[in-house]
Amino acid sequence: MSSNFRMDPNWEREVLRSADGHLRKVSSDLQRAMDRLRPAYVGKPVAEIKPVLQRAWRSATVDGKIADPELSEYAKAISSGRQIKFRYKGVN
Repeated sequence: MSSNFRMDPNWEREVLRSADGHLRKVSSDLQRAMDRLRPAYVGKPVAEIKPVLQRAWRSATVDGKIADPELSEYAKAISSGRQIKFRYKGVN
């Protein structure tokens, strides 16, 4: 039995392209969350920021997971007043 199935050589690019809109939205949602948290939590202890950041991350992403050390690093940045930038570059 023969098959006429042919794998598109550009399949990987097409998969990425189909996910592009969702990835842009996640990046945008995360940016909005970080922009809201920073002014409210500058100078606050990292331990206070981490659960708030965890909830914001969960709301903005599909799987909702952020683990240490990333969670702590973002919380430290928020506490110190540093701006966090999420930039999705898109499919090349």
